[in-house]
Amino acid sequence: MIEINHKKLCESCFSEIDSETCPCCGFHKAEFTPDPIVLPMGTKLGDKFIIGRVMGKGGFGITYLAYDLRMDKTIAVKEYYPNGIAYRHPGSTEVSVADNKSAETFEKGAEKFYTEAEMVSQFNGNPNIVSVYDYFRANNTVYLVMEYLSGITLKNYVKRHGRLNDGQALYIMDKIVAALSVTHSAGVLHRDISPDNIMICSDGKVKLIDFGAARQILTESSSNLTVVMKPGYTPIEQYTKKGRQGAWTDIYSLGVSIYYALTKVVVDDPYARMDNDEEFAENKYGINESIWAILKKCTMINATERYGSAIDLRKALKSVSAPLTAEAIKLSDEDLKEEPEETESRAASDGDFPATVLGDTVASGEEIEKFETSEEENEKFETSEEKTERSGTSGKRKTTENSASSPEEKHSSERKSESDLEPSKKSSNKKRGMAAGICAAAALLIVIAVCVIVGINRRGGTSPADGAAYNSGYPEMIDGKLNFELDSEYAGDAQFGREISRDNFMRFDGDVKVTLNFSYCDFSDPVEGQIHSLEINDRNDNCLEVMAFNIGCLDSWPEWAREYPLFPPQSSLSFVVSRETAEAMAGGMKIRVFGLIINSAVLEAYDPADYEPDADARIVRINSHLGEMFSNYIPKDMLEAVGGDVRVTLDIQYEVTDLNDDDLNAYIFACKQSGEQLFIDVENNTRMPWNDPADCCYQLGTYFVPDRFVFTIPVEEIEKLDVNGLCFGGHNLFIQTAYIEKE
Repeated sequence: MIEINHKKLCESCFSEIDSETCPCCGFHKAEFTPDPIVLPMGTKLGDKFIIGRVMGKGGFGITYLAYDLRMDKTIAVKEYYPNGIAYRHPGSTEVSVADNKSAETFEKGAEKFYTEAEMVSQFNGNPNIVSVYDYFRANNTVYLVMEYLSGITLKNYVKRHGRLNDGQALYIMDKIVAALSVTHSAGVLHRDISPDNIMICSDGKVKLIDFGAARQILTESSSNLTVVMKPGYTPIEQYTKKGRQGAWTDIYSLGVSIYYALTKVVVDDPYARMDNDEEFAENKYGINESIWAILKKCTMINATERYGSAIDLRKALKSVSAPLTAEAIKLSDEDLKEEPEETESRAASDGDFPATVLGDTVASGEEIEKFETSEEENEKFETSEEKTERSGTSGKRKTTENSASSPEEKHSSERKSESDLEPSKKSSNKKRGMAAGICAAAALLIVIAVCVIVGINRRGGTSPADGAAYNSGYPEMIDGKLNFELDSEYAGDAQFGREISRDNFMRFDGDVKVTLNFSYCDFSDPVEGQIHSLEINDRNDNCLEVMAFNIGCLDSWPEWAREYPLFPPQSSLSFVVSRETAEAMAGGMKIRVFGLIINSAVLEAYDPADYEPDADARIVRINSHLGEMFSNYIPKDMLEAVGGDVRVTLDIQYEVTDLNDDDLNAYIFACKQSGEQLFIDVENNTRMPWNDPADCCYQLGTYFVPDRFVFTIPVEEIEKLDVNGLCFGGHNLFIQTAYIEKE
């Protein structure tokens, strides 16, 4: 029993307990024998995290259940601990290595481990991607702090419950495609999608895990990449470093993963399929015809015949014909119990990062095999027959299989329960058996070679605070401005776009003005009363304090979120990030969108004079409460005396009467004495989306609103005024003062 934040918790699983034996996991300290190579329960990391039980040990790391003292919840901590070269002295938490050669290998692996964590952390907060909360060095090694996922992998779910129905498969595929839309827009390929890297969570979410094989693809011609293979789930272009990889690569792996979930069949490798592709010759399992057509296109051997992007695939999924609907999977209590073999299988891929950290070959579970080799090694282990060119592919023929189990043996065992649906495959089995023998020998040679040679490329940057640029790059400053192309694909609400690193904000001496340019998504699910909006966060999904002009924040969940409402045809939003906020932000700034696509961003030095009235601006005291009555007037002759379009700056104050009132919503409009509304030009806001086109109300948000509202009234609108001039209507705010000046 351990006391944390005034609560008595189990040292192993952190459940609240009132006795020495935990009723949840059965842990009793007096009966527990600690493992000397792991961190002891109760170990503190950085005064932030408490280590609990070991969830699994893999070839390159140990995954612990842990407790976050700040967030007051359980999390997962992965420790970099490669077998064979790392050890601990009894009673010590420090990780040591045997000799200088091992130390060099250890450090290269640690660097790769760290930079992969940096890559994945940019997607924190995405509902379909595992989050990496923190990563740091301690105890002479590297630690990753990840969200703890309570659930079961798709692979284990199918093993327990059998094949998914069409609605369940559609739901899972849609969620993973949403995740890929985000990662691909950031230039990141997963490269290792399979049923054991898709997590079905207890809260109904579906998460893509295990990004250890991920790479950032910065050019369209993505060749000369490391070879990462998982028999049955690897597309043809991934069998050689010269294969051109892209969004279509992940799409193939997802397609065969969903096919497995619907049929319990692991498909043949692409080269075997070239000889005999009877698995996809006909729809012999009764899959919904729309889904079947999508899966066939996803799993084409030739990459050019697949969907070219995740957004194209998602559009296809949305067109699946009725009455089929997506169906979330509900897990039982039995599903949430961790069985040793399942825990070990997940741990073998290092929790949520696979065991490819040192570039070694590791068999994880029953079918995982990954190879990361140099181009010379790929050439070395290709036979003349294997170098046969195939039309439609950019790589050379190269096959490899798990030497412990041939493809036909795996397929046979998987399909026994579906024998009534499975046709004879004797001829193809014979061919695969011969190929498996050759591939097993080649795999053994690769294992030996790769264990000696380590090929690691490290991207610059060692911590979130050092300004390591993610996707936004380090552009040239032109006319005092930094311009970022942030084109991304809409992947559903609550998705993050690309990140602008903290380092770019530090290139300015003071406060920074940010202008986002965006567009609206025509294919977002229409919801009654839906408001397009965005949130401004840092890498750790903390809400950033910014000053937004002419627009406030909605009362949105969670409590700490600040959600800025936007209405068509508004296409840009400007706000100020103070120097203090920039210095404190974790890693960089990213935007969570709701029905939007962020196209670009401009950073420039903030000049308060641009948003302050001129010293000679005419001052009009309004002192009006905007409730059911109109405000006091700005005389027409005063507006006409300016000569031209007039800029009006209003000092406003928000009325907070009852924080529990659902109707706390500030809006404002300019009008004539009759109440007829006038057209005004508002930089950061557009009128509320009411049906009447004559309504020109401007949303100012809820709770958090700007203290100034700035607009331009054109000469043509001034001419429409009667003698009294311009007044205002609105709700839940006071107008105190108006400043009148020439635009």
